[in-house]
Amino acid sequence: MTKHQCLDHGEVAFCDGCLADSLHHEISQLKAQLNNMEACYIEKKKEAEDRLNQTKDVCGRYDRLYEEYRLLELLVGNYRVLAQEVLPRCSRELLENIEGWEKALRGEP
Repeated sequence: MTKHQCLDHGEVAFCDGCLADSLHHEISQLKAQLNNMEACYIEKKKEAEDRLNQTKDVCGRYDRLYEEYRLLELLVGNYRVLAQEVLPRCSRELLENIEGWEKALRGEP
């Protein structure tokens, strides 16, 4: 960029051609800066979306694990009931049946 002396005012100024070149250069730099900012924005947005998707995956896995835990709790509760209430009754009935079979095998009424 060449500076020229203004003949009327004696000041240093750009001639029209140099001023246009200077403005085109500045516009090019601003466009490049804008493109870099846009690329950076797209990259950061993608990173944020990736983090969000990872968070959703973790939350989804947590929800599934929690549901499995609740189902296991229900199963354990059902087995407790089975062990405390049903099995002893079945055991008594089974023992009575075995005793009845033994009597029948011995020929007792």
